[in-house]
Amino acid sequence: MIKEVIATGRDADSAINNGCLQLGILREDAQFEILSLPKKSFLGLKTQPARVRVFVELPDPPKAPEPPKTETKPQQKPREKAADAAAEAVPRPPKPSPAPRPPRPEKAADRPAPAEKDLRTDPPAEIEPDEKLVARVSRCSEYVRGILELLGVSDATVTPKYYAESVCLQLSGGGLGVIIGHRGETLDSIQYLASLVANRGEDAYLRINIDSGNYRQKREKTLEALARKLANLAVKTGKSTTLEPMNPYERRIIHGAVSQVKGATSSSIGLDPNRRVIISAINPPKRDGQRSG
Repeated sequence: MIKEVIATGRDADSAINNGCLQLGILREDAQFEILSLPKKSFLGLKTQPARVRVFVELPDPPKAPEPPKTETKPQQKPREKAADAAAEAVPRPPKPSPAPRPPRPEKAADRPAPAEKDLRTDPPAEIEPDEKLVARVSRCSEYVRGILELLGVSDATVTPKYYAESVCLQLSGGGLGVIIGHRGETLDSIQYLASLVANRGEDAYLRINIDSGNYRQKREKTLEALARKLANLAVKTGKSTTLEPMNPYERRIIHGAVSQVKGATSSSIGLDPNRRVIISAINPPKRDGQRSG
């Protein structure tokens, strides 16, 4: 069962947050589809808000069990009762002993459960793009090169990688450290602007990711190690830890890593861009009472 809502906001990010509030769900649990980006009317006197479709897939409610059917035997007539009694009076030959049955096949429930798999999925495979997608990404790549030149990086190379649901613009060259910024904030801002350029005047939404020197992969490994360390600490001591504000992508990495630690849980509080993750224990250990002086 899918629960959805059409929400608006001054930009796509605000519209997604409004939709999550209307549905009463966390942003990392929601899926969304951008219907239209904010547009300015003639002379810029009025701005049309962004419209997004926010939806979440919920399990179907269990069906009520059907009442057991009772078979009603037809009432026998007196003659039929007498015939049945006469048939039962006649001695019957002994039944032959049943042949041994073959062992029943092993059911799935009888077999031991397989080991729990890692919740992380394999990296997506690259696809061959069509001409329309190549032209669309080329326009976006030229825009990113223009930003890099304004930041003083003129010899950078932008290499697009095409996947089924997104396109990654891989940046390479010297002096790219300036475009990453503090905890990737500058890189996230460039990615957001590039996404607006790629989806301007287009019907189908295209997700754009920008990476520089495998920063995303290194950041993901760092966040996973931090989340597991704090989750084990929470289970051991019972103390909760509130992390610094993170974007939705990094919060999903934290939630996924914490879910791998038995006895630990995580949740998000606040609103973007100050939304944070709290890591705590499901059943914190009991502490000894304070001793009186």
